[in-house]
Amino acid sequence: MTRMNRSTLRHARGFSLLELVVVMGIILVLIGLVLAVSGALTAGAEKRALEQSFAILDSAVQEWQQEMGREMTFRRTVPVAGFTTDPVTLDHDQNPNTPMITLGWDVQEVPTAQADTQSRTFLDVLLYSERPREILANLPEKLLRNAGFNTTTQQPIQELIDPWGKPVRVVFPCREWGKGTGPDTGAADIDGTVRSLQETQLGSCLDRRIRFVSAGPDGVFGDITQPTSSTLYKLSEDNIESYPTR
Repeated sequence: MTRMNRSTLRHARGFSLLELVVVMGIILVLIGLVLAVSGALTAGAEKRALEQSFAILDSAVQEWQQEMGREMTFRRTVPVAGFTTDPVTLDHDQNPNTPMITLGWDVQEVPTAQADTQSRTFLDVLLYSERPREILANLPEKLLRNAGFNTTTQQPIQELIDPWGKPVRVVFPCREWGKGTGPDTGAADIDGTVRSLQETQLGSCLDRRIRFVSAGPDGVFGDITQPTSSTLYKLSEDNIESYPTR
């Protein structure tokens, strides 16, 4: 082999290696772009599926209330500064000569530490009625998780979860402000009710409609009562809601 041929061969080998490095770099960039786009598409699809599920839940609530001829009642039990708890008894016609009646409640508020379990009672109430149960059958199975068994209804106890495996919180409007046996303090909430713990952290219900809120991909609800520049508020920015609050 001549000196010229050996020099040419070395040059060709070096050029081929450079080409390989460049091609590999281009491939890695393309892979990164594909993953980013597919991740965004997946996240968008998951959000849309969750919003559709919230619409199904809202329809089930409307059907339940139509069937029962009344709103689903929610008893507020845990004190928040400036707001009173709901009464256990009530003079329904506000006549002092009428005996007090015991109030019944479909769902009762739980402490913040147990807020992720609230959907269990909510679903249990809906599943007790046939038509709402038929509507709930349209929920994707991946958004329901078994959490026990109800011996009264002979139905599994289920809880709502989002596509990221975190519990969905159910935010209830409380009783109408000023319609209790004791005096209310502070001011009425946006929809004219006493504010619940979940409303305080996740936003008020409007027009006495139940709200459903997911913590979003980060799995943290955050706190909308904090300044917008705070970390706790920023954590709430990816929350997914059945409808926005004010």
